[in-house]
Amino acid sequence: RGLREFVRGWFAGGAMATAFGALGCAGKWRGGARCVERWCAPRRAVFAGRLRSVRRVRHHGADAAAASSKSRLLCSTSDASGSVGAEVSSEQRRAVLMGLQSVLQRMENAARESSRASLPRLVAVSKTKSAELVRVAYGAGQRFFGENYVVELVNKAEELHKDLPDIRWHFIGPIQSNKIRKIVGVPGLACVESIDRAKIATGLERVCAEEGRSEPLAVMVQVNVSGEESKSGCAPEEAPELAHHIAQSCPNLKLLGLMTIGAPDPSREPVAFSRLLECRAAVSQRLGVAPASLELSMGMSADFEAATRMGSTSVRVGSTIFGERFYPPQRA
Repeated sequence: RGLREFVRGWFAGGAMATAFGALGCAGKWRGGARCVERWCAPRRAVFAGRLRSVRRVRHHGADAAAASSKSRLLCSTSDASGSVGAEVSSEQRRAVLMGLQSVLQRMENAARESSRASLPRLVAVSKTKSAELVRVAYGAGQRFFGENYVVELVNKAEELHKDLPDIRWHFIGPIQSNKIRKIVGVPGLACVESIDRAKIATGLERVCAEEGRSEPLAVMVQVNVSGEESKSGCAPEEAPELAHHIAQSCPNLKLLGLMTIGAPDPSREPVAFSRLLECRAAVSQRLGVAPASLELSMGMSADFEAATRMGSTSVRVGSTIFGERFYPPQRA
């Protein structure tokens, strides 16, 4: 019995109980066994309780992981590489179709209010969304899609180009020099809207020349009209010289116009859009061209109607069409 209590003390009672067990085993203290039992019993209960807690935590963690997986499935988002996730459900398909129809109708209403003869180009921004959702929008007649991440752009374009050869892609995210060749090689690439410095323009020019593109790549100068540090783009006063550099030194690029990301502004004529109009006037003067010859890419889900009224030629709408975005951690 003393030996048994020695083992119990070792596993459940700690050093003190182990000593009591040893005394009982040697017969040097006849009450050692009882002492060990009194010492160990409550500690065994605590140990058992902790073990149950650990098991509950593990079980809860498994449930949470399953719930997270289900959430990703329902959102139909792509992973960091832009690969296809789950199949599109009928509810998701209906939501995308209704969202696309709603955006087009609101654009028409805004154009009618401002007596515009034509609608802006609609670029459906599909970042973090699966290629299957892009197929749904394409099936409804949408042809222009925008991506912020190079990996997503490359993977979706390569996957969809075989079946949807007339799909057109606009890259609208920040550009790193080491990603330029991947961007230029995208099948169906129609425009790079986010040139914010001469180095990037020169890099695009060089790669386009090396790849032997059949026609110049359309590009836009991104202007940070709000001055927010969190947003990319050159300063408005830098835009004329950057545009001049593209027009004069980059024969494999075609300057399409200017792009901006507006600051939150619920007014009918957001200040950011007025500033881009002023910037276009300065750029057109530097280039010696008519302002109307330069496109304006302005307006997103929250303000594309105001942008339409103010003369935008291209709006970039994402969540209003595809639903709220889900951002996986550590996106490249």
